[in-house]
Amino acid sequence: MESTYNQDRKYIVTDLKHEYRQPIRKLGFKHQFCVFHTKQKINMRHKRLLKTKQIKF
Repeated sequence: MESTYNQDRKYIVTDLKHEYRQPIRKLGFKHQFCVFHTKQKINMRHKRLLKTKQIKF
């Protein structure tokens, strides 16, 4: 298995905090959101909408 130590890095993966966008951009990286946190936020939003009956299942 090849080490990533000397590999070029293009992306930084973070949770969904928008505060990270500007520093990451200034460093010259692309910003990618963590898949786990993205799914978690979608599920929490759907759960909240179902509770308030804004959407029906």
